[in-house]
Amino acid sequence: MQITPGYLVFVIDDPEGSPRLARTARLLRTVTESTYLLTSHPRGEVCEIVMPTVPRALLAAIPNLAFFQYVAAQKAEELRRWDVHPYLDTIGDEMEAKAEGYDRAMKALEARAIERYGDPAES
Repeated sequence: MQITPGYLVFVIDDPEGSPRLARTARLLRTVTESTYLLTSHPRGEVCEIVMPTVPRALLAAIPNLAFFQYVAAQKAEELRRWDVHPYLDTIGDEMEAKAEGYDRAMKALEARAIERYGDPAES
């Protein structure tokens, strides 16, 4: 994450309200005051932008935000700007970047892909 004090950051909360994402927004706000948590479950934080509650199906597009991560990674590689800003480095250990169960889910997904398409290491 190439976040510096001048950046604008939006953290999109889980439809159920995630304490992990709220904490992430609060920590990122120590790096840049322009950090906002888009949430339907306000906790009284100054960084919250309260969104109306909508049916879960309407939020299906949110996982597509990975596109923005991909573009950011491509630009960081292109510009050779992978260094983490010192402010972000100081809070990095306190932030949980992955949701609970992420590693387990990824291993299961990799196993299914290998079962279906074969192991790329054997090619």
